[in-house]
Amino acid sequence: MNNSNEGHLARLGINISNLESEMNAAVARDTRYWMENDAKIRAVEQRVPTYEHFRQLVAGCHLCPLDKSELNSLNHSKSNWNPAATGKSQTRAVVHPNASEPVTLESCETPQHFYVRWKALSLSKNCDEKEKAMQLSYLVFGQKSSVLRDLFDSGLGATLLPEVLSAFTGVTEAQPFSESVDNQLVQNILSTLLAFSESKQFSLAVDLCSDAEKEMALSLLRRFSTSCGVESLKTYFQ
Repeated sequence: MNNSNEGHLARLGINISNLESEMNAAVARDTRYWMENDAKIRAVEQRVPTYEHFRQLVAGCHLCPLDKSELNSLNHSKSNWNPAATGKSQTRAVVHPNASEPVTLESCETPQHFYVRWKALSLSKNCDEKEKAMQLSYLVFGQKSSVLRDLFDSGLGATLLPEVLSAFTGVTEAQPFSESVDNQLVQNILSTLLAFSESKQFSLAVDLCSDAEKEMALSLLRRFSTSCGVESLKTYFQ
């Protein structure tokens, strides 16, 4: 936009930055709407076995379509989740004070693989909600910053961000950790959110969050008020 147009809009009381932000958010919503419509058609053509599989395919429409082997992976994982059973990944186990068994840290190669693993774990019935929040959080912690950034570059971050924030909130509200573990947890959460924010699509994903989801993020960040990077992250959700 040239200077004369900007000046004219300013005289009309129109904030250029706000207008641009609103237009970008509207374009993102419109793009997502049509991508989800296409995904619904694709889900019918692929004859996905259950409504839950249908919903997952639509939610992941920003990425390449899930192929048959990945759909089978989700189906098998509903009864027996094994992080190393499908896909290419590297895993390692760490002991956490609130876990009934060692937590597996899995490193996924692509955002699509991460999405499949996240949904497989979130559908698992093998643990209570507190332990599931912890395992979901540690699944995120096991990823390279480039994969976390690519989640948002691909558009999938808009779908997963509220779920990730909910998992982080759940794990921080669990039984108190020892000081050293708590500090590591804070570092992991902040590192994850900062990696998310490296994507140019992160602010659009935040725009698509509800007011309640933004407040959940701010409440989480307030718990880390003395940590580096907190204030810059707060600005996205305010």
